[in-house]
Amino acid sequence: MRSLLVAACLCACSPITPFRTDAGADAGAQAGGTSGGTSGGDVGGGNAGGGTTGGGLTAGGSSGGGASAGGASGGGAAAGGSSGGSIDGGVFTWTPVTVPMGVAVRSLHGSGTDFFATTYAGGLLASTSPTNFAAVSGFSHPDVDDVYVTPSKKVFISTSANWAYVCTSGDCRLGMNYSALANQNPSDVFYGLCGSGEAVFAVGAATSLPAILFEYSVDRFVRRSTTLGVSTARNCVALGSSFVRIAGDTGVAAYDGGVSLEVPITSGTASWRYVAFATPSDGLLVGRTTTGAVARFDGSIWTELAGVPTAQQFEGVVALSATEFFVVATVQPGRAQGAFLFDGAWRPISLPPSLDTIEAAFAPDARQLYLVVVEGSGRHVVWLGTR
Repeated sequence: MRSLLVAACLCACSPITPFRTDAGADAGAQAGGTSGGTSGGDVGGGNAGGGTTGGGLTAGGSSGGGASAGGASGGGAAAGGSSGGSIDGGVFTWTPVTVPMGVAVRSLHGSGTDFFATTYAGGLLASTSPTNFAAVSGFSHPDVDDVYVTPSKKVFISTSANWAYVCTSGDCRLGMNYSALANQNPSDVFYGLCGSGEAVFAVGAATSLPAILFEYSVDRFVRRSTTLGVSTARNCVALGSSFVRIAGDTGVAAYDGGVSLEVPITSGTASWRYVAFATPSDGLLVGRTTTGAVARFDGSIWTELAGVPTAQQFEGVVALSATEFFVVATVQPGRAQGAFLFDGAWRPISLPPSLDTIEAAFAPDARQLYLVVVEGSGRHVVWLGTR
């Protein structure tokens, strides 16, 4: 979920939110759990998704990333945003990530050098290096969904059922150190996790409650708000130990012990999807209209941006650094997805080869970006971009 805000805040505050296409909200999980795949092409809600199948990752090596349009220079501010430019021109070099043969990753997150990933088959992987993941022995739960790792290496796993799995002590690379925790209410389900430091939150739903904010407290996730006011909640970003922003169809809710609604829709035509924050005063919200929609937060208000790249819809957003956002877009129906770097100006980004759709993204810091993609052949592949 992360990148660096300023090294101190991003490592501690974790405002960077990853996304994935199989978010429970899009899978129709209203008190019923998430389905096992992608739904409707939405990218968002939680930490990461997608994965690898078909005998591990060969993928023919890495391709050099690159920003077209002459690279990324400073870039002017758009609609009240800040300028600042891109690190190393926003150019990524892509390397395939190895996972156990036949495994499809569902969600990925980490802290420091320790990364964990849930799989569609109900397994859990742990990194042995940035480009290699191995199975966590003794962990097998077919309903696992999202994963979040705290700075102290505690691991939280949400499920599509009424459970969470948590490792708060011992070696989290061993399945025996995970405890199963029942949710506070029998109908509660999660769509995604987020956190700041050791504080861990989740968004989800329950019967007749389409948007709920939860917080982990005393060995279970408890409801903090059932009146977020954003229709279906899709993802959350924790900007402090008690301050969370939640994106939903109708806008962004801000929770700090209570809820205030920030609705950036000016045209009334956008259906908002997912939000990310580069700093607490600089956020980007993406959504759909007939041409896609993007809104930016300047510390006080949300402004819908003009002059955004032409896209059928914007599928997801991740903050890469204190000045940059990675934005995924579907440019034309039936066409492979593209991506843009936004640092006050819009810049195309070169992506891994044979990519058809991006199912997930996670930025451990400003110089690394994990992508979980589906190739044109249907094969799921995980890539690590570095710059």
